Amino acid sequence: MTSAWRPASARKLASAVSRPKVRKFPSPDRFAPEWSAPPLGVQGGVPRSIVPLAALAAVLAAVLAAAAFAAAGAPAPYTVAQAAQGAKLYATECSICHGAHLEGVTGPALLSGQLSGSPSVAEVYAVMSTQMPATAPGSLKPAQYAAIMAFLLKANHHPPGTTVLTDAKAKVLTTPL
Repeated sequence: MTSAWRPASARKLASAVSRPKVRKFPSPDRFAPEWSAPPLGVQGGVPRSIVPLAALAAVLAAVLAAAAFAAAGAPAPYTVAQAAQGAKLYATECSICHGAHLEGVTGPALLSGQLSGSPSVAEVYAVMSTQMPATAPGSLKPAQYAAIMAFLLKANHHPPGTTVLTDAKAKVLTTPL
């Protein structure tokens, strides 16, 4: 009878204070309510066992691509030293637009899985040697362009060889980047 003269908000507050809420655990045959934790082994909606498998699949794909290139009998078109020189040139001349890790910033990504189509080394080299760097197209020497191409080949998991990649060889190499 005393609650009749109190405002509705006061009655609601009094009932909430006087009766504690009790959570009932769901039966095993029901779906878990929103407030429950995810099942063991699941994080962020993805089973934890899947995450390492996805990473392993990506590494395996890269290794298989390099093995397929080597097994095709195609000679490796660059040396380790040339790729190292190309990495330095890439850092100074190309990374501002294409990113430090070839991920693409204002220019496109230069990783084989992210390039549109499957351009060959010759196609990439033709664009690179005539249109890059964007601020001064064609301003590098042919040996510098070849060194940058060697770095791109190494970054895209093509194994090095014992011969240096030349301007002439890069212009006709049909190997996909």
